Amino acid sequence: MSASFGQMLRHLRRDAGLSQEALAEHAGLSKDAISALERGTRRAPYHETVTNLADALELDSTMRRELEAAASRGRERKPFAAWPQLPVFGTSLMGRDDEVSHLVAMLETNRLVTVTGTGGIGKTRVAIASAEWVAVHRNDSVVLVDLAAVRADADVPSKIASTLGVRIAGSGDPIDELVDSLKGQSGLVVLDNCEHVIDEAARVAAAIIRTCPNLTLLATSRERLAVDGEAVYRLGALNTAAALDLFDSRVIGAGIQRSPVSEQREISEEICRHLDGIPLAIELAAARVPFLGLVEVRARIRGQRVVLVGGRRDAPARHQTMDDTVAWSYALLESCERALFRRLSLFAGGWSYDAVERVTAGPLLDELSVEDAFLSLLEKSLISVDLDDGPARYRLLEPVRLFARSQLETAGEVAQFSQRHAEWMAQIAASARNDVALFAMEIDNARAALKWTLTADDVVTAARILGGLGGGWTRVGLLAECRRWCERVLEKLDGDTYPELAVGVYRALIVSLGGKDEITAMLQAIPFSERAGDWNGAAVLTSRLALRYGERARFDEAERAFARVWQIRDSAGLGTSSEWATVFMHRASIFRREGRLHEAQTAISKSLALARALGAPLHEMWSLLTAAEVAFAQGDVQRAMAFASEALELALANSHAVGEISSRAHLAGYHIALGDARLAKGLARMALLHVQSAEPRVSLPAILHLAAAEALEGDPARAARLKGYFDHICDREDLTLSATEASTYPILDASLQQRLDGEAIDAYVRSGSLMDTADVAEPELYAPV
Repeated sequence: MSASFGQMLRHLRRDAGLSQEALAEHAGLSKDAISALERGTRRAPYHETVTNLADALELDSTMRRELEAAASRGRERKPFAAWPQLPVFGTSLMGRDDEVSHLVAMLETNRLVTVTGTGGIGKTRVAIASAEWVAVHRNDSVVLVDLAAVRADADVPSKIASTLGVRIAGSGDPIDELVDSLKGQSGLVVLDNCEHVIDEAARVAAAIIRTCPNLTLLATSRERLAVDGEAVYRLGALNTAAALDLFDSRVIGAGIQRSPVSEQREISEEICRHLDGIPLAIELAAARVPFLGLVEVRARIRGQRVVLVGGRRDAPARHQTMDDTVAWSYALLESCERALFRRLSLFAGGWSYDAVERVTAGPLLDELSVEDAFLSLLEKSLISVDLDDGPARYRLLEPVRLFARSQLETAGEVAQFSQRHAEWMAQIAASARNDVALFAMEIDNARAALKWTLTADDVVTAARILGGLGGGWTRVGLLAECRRWCERVLEKLDGDTYPELAVGVYRALIVSLGGKDEITAMLQAIPFSERAGDWNGAAVLTSRLALRYGERARFDEAERAFARVWQIRDSAGLGTSSEWATVFMHRASIFRREGRLHEAQTAISKSLALARALGAPLHEMWSLLTAAEVAFAQGDVQRAMAFASEALELALANSHAVGEISSRAHLAGYHIALGDARLAKGLARMALLHVQSAEPRVSLPAILHLAAAEALEGDPARAARLKGYFDHICDREDLTLSATEASTYPILDASLQQRLDGEAIDAYVRSGSLMDTADVAEPELYAPV
């Protein structure tokens, strides 16, 4: 008996003195591929694979022929009725080249590969494209068996048999009869849409793999077959570029003559982002553009109104609407899985697993059943998972989440589980005060919980969430949003009954305000802090109040406020916690404004020492910026730059967007003072990369220094417009100039007067005063130099 291909390959490899790893490297294959060929798991290698192996083994012509003959024997099959051709689609497959290449490579080393993914993700198209590649490049027989219309498990073997042109007598086990008919055959069989007959499809697949060594199976299913030898490829959503290409192509194909992506890219991007890169959802949305227009399609998707309907008439019924696609999967779930699926719709922006039991357990789903149901939904591709960065993060793709939400409403569970979600969010908030990474992950959940609690008049839970997470909004620069939430909560919260909650919300509000409004809020917050027994908090708020008085040269009021701070410290025995680094920092700022620079130096030294001793990096960051201002006021610009550079390092290390803006703005101002407009412009531009997410007043110092740099060595007209914007916001917000800003402002004025006449300056300043933040935040204006 002639040696099998695997036996011959092992013998030749050993004669060549190569390990499996070495041969794989020389042949451009994987070690698993070499192992599969030698074990006989793959008995019919492709012609290209045999050629690569022969080259790697440096075989002579005789041995090449023998190796090819062994491979040919593995590919031999009985005379067999012609398999039907693969279906041909009227539209091209877009954005899936990498996925097809990966699947083809998997088919080289595995005899059973299952493509899994949520409904509408494109499993069938990718599988067929991979099969087409095998047919063309490997000269192999391929066939598609579509199981979508099969309604009973028992009909699976007969459907496969009829498609492949073999007969089942019906006298014995149909699976045994099927595999007996397929023995000796070779080729690739695509088993499409296995999820609703998953048990029988798995049994058939396992039998074929055991009994028909020259057949390879490529299955598509919303969950894996879970049989021995199966390799799973999880098909994900399209990336942004591919989603846009698909949307553009389908809109043009629907009758629009102009490219929506090239003409209205931002709207197209937003539509694709809302649809989470799901190809079917994108195609359904594109089909509505000729009738509704891009703007209306976006509005409907934003408002979660029905738009993902009206698919191709020749599409399967389950693909006529996005809801039909998800409903196909939902109908296959057990009752406990359905309960979990619809309750997961409450999470916005994803969740970690520890949140699942705390939010979703309840009727139809006890705590012991949650884990099994969750894993089942993962298996069935209804939950997406992100394992790329840190702990696993889960979410429902947005079209899937909207369907789940509709089922939650139908089940009458919205109120009960929205309250559970809000309570979970409040517990998260209590431990997340200084955790920027956690805040960034949970910001959408926080927004959803706040919206629910305020709608349900549960202002206490809303206050707990906002009091814990308010600092997160301010640290990433979302001051306007933070202010809106705080104002809504404080309108309803009874501060006398809940003083501790009230002061937590006030703290978040105060940081988001400026000018007279901030002073008013502090005067309201301090009594609540004292009533709650939060004396450290009361001292910090009172010292901040003194700071704002000092900025307005109301030094008598500032001194009275600080007298109260020292009274609180002495009566409560305080002064050693990290909050007192802030108190001393405020004191240093007031001394600087009064011109008492030696006392300012002493106070800021205490602040820095305390912050560093207690390991409080954010307190240290702000103290460093105050130290920089003190040094600048003393005329030591180089020392001021050193302090600001240290502050910038801390801001970057702690992902503090506002601190980064402030640090770069300080440095820009110091370079203006040194006459280095080029470096100042670069620093200001870098600071203003955050301007689109930050409150205008946070960006104002950088805008002023950029204006001065433009006036010195750039576009004086742009400089004058920026000055107009700066003046307008300062007047509107009742803001005062820091030492650095007070130094830059006259340089800006003088430079403008040298380069423009008075009438032109006035006109440009008036124009700038009418700009809003979006006008100022032109990305090209602030691109790094």
